Amino acid sequence: MLVAAMLQRFNSAYLHIKKMGIIITVSYFLQRLFLKKDSLINLKIPFVKDIILLRNKSYDTHIFYQIFIKEDLAFVKNMQHTVNVIIDAGANIGLSTIYLKNIFPNAVILSIEPSAANFEILKKNVANYADIILFKGALMGASQNVSISNSDDNYASFRVIENNSSGSITAYSISYFIHQFGLEKVDFFKMDIEGSEKDVFEKIDTDTLSKIRAFAIEIHEHIIPGAFELITQKLSMYNQVYTGSEFNCF
Repeated sequence: MLVAAMLQRFNSAYLHIKKMGIIITVSYFLQRLFLKKDSLINLKIPFVKDIILLRNKSYDTHIFYQIFIKEDLAFVKNMQHTVNVIIDAGANIGLSTIYLKNIFPNAVILSIEPSAANFEILKKNVANYADIILFKGALMGASQNVSISNSDDNYASFRVIENNSSGSITAYSISYFIHQFGLEKVDFFKMDIEGSEKDVFEKIDTDTLSKIRAFAIEIHEHIIPGAFELITQKLSMYNQVYTGSEFNCF
């Protein structure tokens, strides 16, 4: 057990050094070691335009590892079509938005996040990027009011439920964004919305779906049983791309 844990830590350190260089990696791990919980880590990595902020001793560092070290969304680099419009639903503190913006600097990105705490850091993380439009809200199958049902969970696991009477968060449908911005195509749609993806695909219409060229979806089958079967059936006309990440890519 001890040897396995040491090997895992060594492998993690090696991957960070490979991506960021030894000096930045050492600075990063020292901040993680000495800063208090929820203090902001400042991180400037070579392939990203601006500083990234992460809350220390939170799930932010795991998401950073997924997005920037493992590059769970790297398959987008091999997409054959031009990417002008991206929607990032479940943007959290903006790490996937930043990753995609640095790959597609000319793209317009609509980033959606329901948590007020996450949204405040999202705003700071993308402040120096052009053409990123932020929505404090959720993505659902239909526009409505919702509330967070598990506010005591970690920052990356917030789920929303319909609450039209007292819900303080606006939920938007995909068709809302398409009509609001007059979008002919959405070139890439990243979706990590903690189970609400089933509601989205239950209610999506054929015309809306036809406007989306590629998806990366984290399907939370353990939260909402039946989500995987529904979504893969709805997207059966897409080519599914195996990436080895938590995202199902189409």
